[in-house]
Amino acid sequence: MDCEHYKQQLELNSDLIIVDVRTEKEYKKSHIKNAINISYFGGNIKKYIDTLDKNKTVFIYCQTQHRSPITAKIMKKKGFKKVIDLKGGFVKWKVKDWDN
Repeated sequence: MDCEHYKQQLELNSDLIIVDVRTEKEYKKSHIKNAINISYFGGNIKKYIDTLDKNKTVFIYCQTQHRSPITAKIMKKKGFKKVIDLKGGFVKWKVKDWDN
């Protein structure tokens, strides 16, 4: 989903989870408000995914949309109902200069 629609859906959905799959260092530098950090490279991503509510809408992103599609696919295989990936990743989000 492109940045504008992604942001719009974040504002419209109250029962959601925002997952940042970038590294802890990337996350600490800047992230989307209320996002939780589950690093794709952390080694335990599948374990952490299992702790999330599969019935909530999950908004997922990484830096350039390489790690998040892989993670989204894992989540869908694990039974998550709705996973929305940020097209272009966080670099596209930052270009918009929205509050994080």
